[in-house]
Amino acid sequence: MTNKEILYRIINQAQKNGFKSDDNLLELIKESAKPIKGEITSVHIDPDYFEIEIWSKYIIFSHEFAKAFWGEERYIGNEWWIVRENYEHHLEVMVLEKEPLKYMEKFL
Repeated sequence: MTNKEILYRIINQAQKNGFKSDDNLLELIKESAKPIKGEITSVHIDPDYFEIEIWSKYIIFSHEFAKAFWGEERYIGNEWWIVRENYEHHLEVMVLEKEPLKYMEKFL
């Protein structure tokens, strides 16, 4: 899957899990990644005004989005003292990933 296809699917999953955005940003990102007849198209927006890649990372690394995508269940690490929210664990892993969207693809 391409990064745009992954992005489209993870936004759909987060929205199905209850994620809501107060502005049009999420819909613009989703629209730019929307598959049409098996192809990926992009919205024609002035790049000085809207850089899809930057804003996509802003969304996927936000705590509210991560909560909706991965849920708020507890994560228990290999050591007994490592207990935190599931989404926090995944955000920590994503920060270290070279391609965070490919990491998220594993959970679609």
